[in-house]
Amino acid sequence: MSEHWSEYWEQGYITSFGDAFKMNYQGEIKALWQNFSRTLDKHSKVLDIGTGNGAVIELIQSVSQHECVGIDQATINDKVTKLINGNFISNIPAEKMPFTDAEFDAVISQFALEYSDVDLSLSEIHRVLKSKGKLHLVCHHKSSIIVEPNRKILEAGLAVKENVLTDLKALVNELINNKSSNLYKEKIEQFISSFQSLEKVSLEATNLPAFYQFITENKSVDFEQAYKLFESELELLLLRLNELKQAAENTEKLLHKIRNTQFYSEVVVRELRDTSNGLIAVVISAEKCSGIRN
Repeated sequence: MSEHWSEYWEQGYITSFGDAFKMNYQGEIKALWQNFSRTLDKHSKVLDIGTGNGAVIELIQSVSQHECVGIDQATINDKVTKLINGNFISNIPAEKMPFTDAEFDAVISQFALEYSDVDLSLSEIHRVLKSKGKLHLVCHHKSSIIVEPNRKILEAGLAVKENVLTDLKALVNELINNKSSNLYKEKIEQFISSFQSLEKVSLEATNLPAFYQFITENKSVDFEQAYKLFESELELLLLRLNELKQAAENTEKLLHKIRNTQFYSEVVVRELRDTSNGLIAVVISAEKCSGIRN
């Protein structure tokens, strides 16, 4: 998982939503982290798991001056994080962290912990968190406005891979050799036209309609190279969306583990919604019980 995220962070994005948030998160997410930051004692030591290029730490430090440490299994972009008040460490998995017992006053994570091995990462969090330390998580939900549309794109992408790639490659070979390609064009066009209304949006996100139009309307292109690029991008899309789907499913396991353990008290779960009442994520907060050994 970390390789493609390393490539993503290298592009300079601060959030995991690319061009959708060119600066940093706004609205409900921004308010959530700033409010949480204010609940901590002055100069608390905070660990952000799956920090990426430091979006959450930047939001926290915009209203406070805590000692923040951000870790990520991927490689973080130092050119971005050097502008943020925190210590950032690349290539550190949540399942095995290089910190001493009871080192942090708070452990936080946004859209990250649910991608990990939940059993191992929760054990590590409990180890590094101080007695009465705070755990605050923002996690994907399978019915959220983030996951649900991407689940549909995943379904469309899998359909493209299973039903179209063979004909698409054959079409490319015909175009390279200047042969009649009407049979393959007809099959691909029938597949594209089978997607109706909202389903078309999901199909367009796979880039198939745009790629098909490109190769059929341009004659002076490297068809073979164009096809290889399309295929590799489709595989990367499927990889990322499969990870997202699995992460959303892991949120339920994560919540169950936190609720059904003697290690945490004051467990609160709430939904984070936007101004249109769309479900963004699940927010899980808890406090490590005092007197419980690491």
